[in-house]
Amino acid sequence: MSLFKRVIINIIRQPGKNGLLFALIFILGIALSGAISVRHAIYNTEESLMMRLPTISMLDLNEAAAARDAGIPMHEVNWHQDRPTIEDISAVGNLSYVRRYNAMIEPWVWSSQNLMWAYADIDYERVPPGTSLMELESIIGGLSSLPDVYVELFPIKGISSPDIIKVDSGRFTLVEGRTFTQEEIDNGDMMVVVSRGFAEVNQLTIGGIIELENTVHNIPKMTAEGVSLEYYHEERFFLAYQVLEFEIIGIFDICLDFIYETLLSPQGWGFGNTLFSLSRLYNYIYMPIQIAEDIANFQREGFREIQDEIDLLFPGQGRPAENTPITAFFVLHDPRDLESFSEIATELLPGFWEVADFGEANHSIISAMDTLTQIANIIQWAAVIAAIIVLTLIIILFLRDRRHEIGIYMALGDKKRNVITQILAEVGLIAALAIILSLFVGNALSNSISRSMFEQSLIYQMEKADEIRIPFHHFDVMLLFNPGEITVEETMAVYDVSLDANTVVLFLLIGSGVVLSSALISVLYIVKMEPKEILM
Repeated sequence: MSLFKRVIINIIRQPGKNGLLFALIFILGIALSGAISVRHAIYNTEESLMMRLPTISMLDLNEAAAARDAGIPMHEVNWHQDRPTIEDISAVGNLSYVRRYNAMIEPWVWSSQNLMWAYADIDYERVPPGTSLMELESIIGGLSSLPDVYVELFPIKGISSPDIIKVDSGRFTLVEGRTFTQEEIDNGDMMVVVSRGFAEVNQLTIGGIIELENTVHNIPKMTAEGVSLEYYHEERFFLAYQVLEFEIIGIFDICLDFIYETLLSPQGWGFGNTLFSLSRLYNYIYMPIQIAEDIANFQREGFREIQDEIDLLFPGQGRPAENTPITAFFVLHDPRDLESFSEIATELLPGFWEVADFGEANHSIISAMDTLTQIANIIQWAAVIAAIIVLTLIIILFLRDRRHEIGIYMALGDKKRNVITQILAEVGLIAALAIILSLFVGNALSNSISRSMFEQSLIYQMEKADEIRIPFHHFDVMLLFNPGEITVEETMAVYDVSLDANTVVLFLLIGSGVVLSSALISVLYIVKMEPKEILM
């Protein structure tokens, strides 16, 4: 009789025992299939949300610790702390945790062309009920009616990376021209990139030239004479002055819907901060960091001449740090690396400088995913261990009942490998059917059960999450890079437990490995004995 016929006959001859084996493998397979499906669903959800959940750390000073160490009031700390250098920031940015980073120097310059600010428009139809339109209009009116001499003061962003604002946020689109090359940034070429709003309000085009005034004013003299803003252009108040010409090489558009939820939130940043920070995004003039550093150094050197007078005029403020103030942000590959990254980064930075996480708004989602992943891991390993133990014992019991049959095969001269092959084939056929069915059943059950668990966990984590407050001086950066808190509905929309090739292959490998391991252990227990021992 062929080996195949023996396998089929033995399976048919013992329907009860083989049915029990099938049921056990099927039940354990369901648990294993569900756990693997959930883990892959969580992984895919993380991948889908990662582009919307960039983990952003920014260079920040631990003011409380620095104040305690120096024995000075906290508001004076910034003036007594040397700032990290570009080399320090590069050392942090080159850590393996960092996807990309950008160091920035942000001085302010004047315009010699009567350049005007661009302002963010508000779609009043999208302003939710309960918003104070009078307050909103008052703030917009206040910004728009500032004296011309003030709105000619513009914020500079000197950047160290050609990825000006491309931090996977999808907030910026290059509409004309190009951005910088790394060589142009390293060389400090006199080029700028501006927003479309800024270009349109000032009738600027690609290839055009803008002139910016780098002016250091004699503040004590102006204060003593009691002059107002319109005198800022009088040369008699200049301590240092230079005109810089830049070529416009690129114009970008800000793909940024107004953050109405932030405006409404009673714990939010408020109308004024939001509007001003949003408007500042439209008016940043991007240029190579070296040029921005030169502008900042020019201003700092100019103020040295009157530093003693400024100290008397503004007592307690302290003297500025010797090196140029630099800000920086770091985008991580994985939000779970944040703690390790922060520890190493702090060691690389001077004094009490550290990296602070300002992407905490969505940590509740990460916590919920971690919780479900831990449950899935426990179920998966419990199912594997239980399957190996239970199946091994069950198969051994079945084989003990068949020991006379096995002993006769071996006594008649049948080779042990044929006996082993027959038993493995019998278990394999039953297991294959059970595993395939459990794959689909386990996936279907895990879809409904895990979705409910995940949704409840999300709701719980969001309810207990503390209110996230972002300092005003980082607000415009977070407007740019942080998409705002992702809702439960948005998260559940990308949570998908459907089977894919990776899930199927992984399940089949683990399931087959478990069954094969159990069968081999059981068979070896029997066939290691001689036919006489088996028959006794």
